[in-house]
Amino acid sequence: MAVDNKEVDNKVWLPPLLQKEQKEITRRQRSLNLKAFLKSGLKEKTLWDWTQIFLRFFGVLAVSASILIGLSRLGSQETSAQQRSVQQLIQEQQKLAQQLIQE
Repeated sequence: MAVDNKEVDNKVWLPPLLQKEQKEITRRQRSLNLKAFLKSGLKEKTLWDWTQIFLRFFGVLAVSASILIGLSRLGSQETSAQQRSVQQLIQEQQKLAQQLIQE
């Protein structure tokens, strides 16, 4: 029995995790990362730091809200224009139908 001189990995083979187990592991890792962030970073913030954070957050929120409002108004204008054009078509068809009936 001959033995090759290739390198042998000294790693232990583990069976693949089930999807539920993998999700639970990643959820725990994320919660640990969040806890570490909360413990390390939040205690050292000053009032000025918090003010800047909140102003940035509300600035992003305001910009997003204004974009959404603008898009909704644009959508409502388009639908009202479509409604007007449909009403005009209906009126024209009714006039044509009346003319055909009268002839």
